[in-house]
Amino acid sequence: MTFMSCQKAAEVQSNNNNNPGTPINKVAPDGFNYQTTKAVAVSISALTNTNKPIAGVPVNVYSIANGTIGQLLFKGITNAQGQIITRATIPSYMDTVVVDANFVGLIHNALVTVNGNSLNCILGGADGYGGNVVGTLSVNESKSAAIANTIIRGTNSVNGTHVSMDLNGIKTDTKFSYLGDYDASGKPKYLTSPGDEISVDMLNTINVSLPESYKVPNLHPEYITKDATSNIVIIEDAEVWLTFTYEGAGYRNALGFYTYDSKTPPQSVADINEIKFVFPNASLKGSGGNLNSGDKVKIGTFKAGTTIGLVLFQDAWNGRDVSVGATALFSNENLNPEKDENLRKHNVMLKYKDTYIIGFEDITRDSWSCDQDFNDLMIYATSNPITAIDTDGVKDAEKPVDTDGDGVMDIFDVYPSDPERAYVNYYPAKDTWGTLAFEDMFPSSGDYDMNDLVISYRYTMISNGQNNVVEMTAEYQPLANGAAYHNGFGVQFPFASNLIKSVTGQKVTSNLTKYNANGTEAGQTKAVIMPYDDVSAFLFNPGGAYFANTRMEYDKVTTPPVAVFISFTSPISTSTLDIANNNPFLVSNQRRPYEVHLPGFAPTDLADLSLLGTGEDNSDPRSNRYYVTKDNHPWALNFASGFVHPIENAAINDAYLHFFDWAQSGGTNYRDWYSNTGSGYRNNSKLFTK
Repeated sequence: MTFMSCQKAAEVQSNNNNNPGTPINKVAPDGFNYQTTKAVAVSISALTNTNKPIAGVPVNVYSIANGTIGQLLFKGITNAQGQIITRATIPSYMDTVVVDANFVGLIHNALVTVNGNSLNCILGGADGYGGNVVGTLSVNESKSAAIANTIIRGTNSVNGTHVSMDLNGIKTDTKFSYLGDYDASGKPKYLTSPGDEISVDMLNTINVSLPESYKVPNLHPEYITKDATSNIVIIEDAEVWLTFTYEGAGYRNALGFYTYDSKTPPQSVADINEIKFVFPNASLKGSGGNLNSGDKVKIGTFKAGTTIGLVLFQDAWNGRDVSVGATALFSNENLNPEKDENLRKHNVMLKYKDTYIIGFEDITRDSWSCDQDFNDLMIYATSNPITAIDTDGVKDAEKPVDTDGDGVMDIFDVYPSDPERAYVNYYPAKDTWGTLAFEDMFPSSGDYDMNDLVISYRYTMISNGQNNVVEMTAEYQPLANGAAYHNGFGVQFPFASNLIKSVTGQKVTSNLTKYNANGTEAGQTKAVIMPYDDVSAFLFNPGGAYFANTRMEYDKVTTPPVAVFISFTSPISTSTLDIANNNPFLVSNQRRPYEVHLPGFAPTDLADLSLLGTGEDNSDPRSNRYYVTKDNHPWALNFASGFVHPIENAAINDAYLHFFDWAQSGGTNYRDWYSNTGSGYRNNSKLFTK
């Protein structure tokens, strides 16, 4: 058998007449590095409603897939200035992401546009949000069509106020009204001015008491016991206010109140004489409504011996008025519709200083979709005098705890007892591995099937509360070995070797190279690891046949990924690590100086620089031009996702029908050429699909 890595096909031809910016006979414009990703400067701020910074807020950034949240791209923790300032790398076709603070009090699932190479986002603040936030992923549209005769018109409408309607399908004489006029978004025109300042301490208290996605029956079952008070019981003549804090609902809910003599609580919805709406549309600005945290309403002056009950009408705002045909969920749990009486409680009330924090669950609790975190709507009650609300049966709110003192509350800290560690990040994503595809004949050109080595990768980084990386696990898994060469695989990082304390887990089977005491490759200025010194020792066809996973007539073979563990001498910043800008390379046929890199990436200190500019290579270090031919063909490609590689001898442009269109446009057109499975994008007969 002839020992050749991949057959030399005729020169790959392209027609670039449609792109006058690309010179004739070049497949891409000079300087194009075939990047399928883009680096973005990230600036995320978390602010109170008076623009004070909120430290220790966990922020997740997600892709969008089919109109829903996709992969977790990266995460961070806001610093003492309430900011996350970092760099991130996302697919080049991605122009909108979801930024979610997962923090009760800040807008949920914010849609943020990527403006050029900038991701600028303000969560919270006096305006509710800012920067490039354009709304939320799922704007709260009314899920149910309002029945005309259940709509409560405003004071200026035909039927005015004080209209009797049925409740939860039960015939009643209950009357409904609004406390005053409201605007087209359902925001009251009777707000108290100025509104309340929502302090950082209150927000932290809410988040440890009623955190997002934590089930109250598991985390704080004492909040919803039979003896836990959920109504506002007045024991002195008093003025009472309700202050809107937050909503994280998928519905546009309406909030009202009713009153009764504390000695005779209602036994049926028919016992409720009147319901007055406080917030016709209890939704945040940008989240289906126009309320801001701190918006405050005086609901009245009440005599001692009065109990104020609260009622949430599920998804009742129809874009103009409130429909009481919607499901009504009461603070008097016996009025709620669940058959299981243990599931009827729909709000909790917690004592915090001189206020009473009230959180609602807006879905019937016997429904599979109910998350039972009781924070779908958050308000608090205050009174004058402050002693007027009975504290009997009112549970105390939790106090924020940071056991390890790293600035991250235990509820958000993956390692609550370890001051050196706080959370885990991934690149490209937790459930997504990136892919590298190489030709190995450098400096000669190959057949451009880009399968001489195909290897997937994922980096898992453990960071501290300052967003610095403490340690990292680099995983690599060979997917295809379309070569007869015994190729190695290395990665150069953009920082010095002495920043690494130790490297373990590399697969060393030959004498390809030498290593420093810390496990990095010796003789290098920058840190270099060698996950595999010979990939063919791990991915091969049974019986010794060449071209593993590149020929459809052979069975698919697999090998477990290698996990290279890297600890740092001291935590390093994400900008220093710059994980998406590392420099992977192939070492051709156990010849250490023969390196093959991604286009635009310089060789390492151990490469033979005399090879540059020879054969088909057109590298020019003086202009930072590396690893492209004179017509700008690459020897390697990188994808921050999966990649279905071509079969043996199938040039990439024959398998991916818009590859040249993308390259000739300098990456502007057909940015999803490799991920789009639609008609006209792929020739599946040219792809390894096992």
